[in-house]
Amino acid sequence: MEEIENVVSRKIDLCLYEEALQIIDSTPLTGASGVSVYPYKGQILYLQKRYEESITFLRWLIEKFPRNIRAKRFLYLSFLTLGDFKSSFNIAKECWEDGDYRRSTLIRILAHSFVLSDFDFLESLDTHCDEPLLLSMAYVYSGKLDRAVEIMRSIEESDGSEIYLDALISVHTKSIHMLDYVRYLNEDIFIKAINGLEKKQRVFEEIKSQGCEYIDFKIMHIAKKTLGMSEYRNIVENISSGGRAEHCCKKDCFLGKLRTSREETVLFRKNDPYSPAGRYSELEGIFGRLRAGNFSGGLEGLKKMYGLRTTPDLEKHLKNGQNTLVIDEVGKSLLDYGRGKDSSYYTDLSAAAHSLRVRDVIECLSRLMDENMVGEIIELLELDLFNKNT
Repeated sequence: MEEIENVVSRKIDLCLYEEALQIIDSTPLTGASGVSVYPYKGQILYLQKRYEESITFLRWLIEKFPRNIRAKRFLYLSFLTLGDFKSSFNIAKECWEDGDYRRSTLIRILAHSFVLSDFDFLESLDTHCDEPLLLSMAYVYSGKLDRAVEIMRSIEESDGSEIYLDALISVHTKSIHMLDYVRYLNEDIFIKAINGLEKKQRVFEEIKSQGCEYIDFKIMHIAKKTLGMSEYRNIVENISSGGRAEHCCKKDCFLGKLRTSREETVLFRKNDPYSPAGRYSELEGIFGRLRAGNFSGGLEGLKKMYGLRTTPDLEKHLKNGQNTLVIDEVGKSLLDYGRGKDSSYYTDLSAAAHSLRVRDVIECLSRLMDENMVGEIIELLELDLFNKNT
């Protein structure tokens, strides 16, 4: 049976799906082949993007052979792709209960736990989990801080756990928007993010002295590594002209680390830091047209901004780009003017975009956990990219 399994696996690797299916179908269905060879048929259907067929077949196979870990792992993929996150979560947990204690299974479970805010399975993971860093982070988000700290104490000192301990303070106190404190400690993450932007100077627009010597130094240091000399000088001038600092501190100053009102606005404009319109000024005029009932003008403005010709192209672009901010604004404006049917369409579009976003966040979290990138994991979770009531 192992030889047949290896041949089928090689055929799949070479994308010779029909040949692999012929071998599977010609193999008698037994207890051994049902858990080793036949699950690959579900994988092939998944790779061919025949997700519903894959789910139907694998469910049938699991009914015949309930403790079928391989079939369940392939079934997980189809559920995740189709956006049935509760089912993919349940299947991942079933794999663990069936004895699949692989790291990849743990990561799948934890990624769903974070996104769905469902931590009921943590104690089941505790018994067979050899990943204290990931598990303790899950306990932090579940609210069981005593158990999180207990696990943390067993972790040997390392860069990863140092960032994690710092992040724990922020999560526990809920004192810093988007965990700027972690970003300040791990400058490389921040610098890399800014360098990926087309207009880097926008990050530093209207920044003034934060009244904290250490934080001001960090801002200038990051600006120096990301901006041109003239732009950097402007930042220095803005910060230096902020008047006498209300408080000066060094790196080890606890007050400097946990100053809510100051750090919240470091990277945003001086107006409401939570206002999308304030951050994306190019949308302000378009949103204004929509709110005034000028839907054709608003949609034309959006098409022009995104470089698209037709409204269907725009809708597809917004959905695939998971741009629920714009979709929801269009839908709300339509509803306000009594166009319920059109608004309902945008509600469905928003739900589809949201589903794509949740799936991407789960997959992104899985990759970050696989590489033990704890600081980045916490930053992603704190960005509030998705509604956790999924």
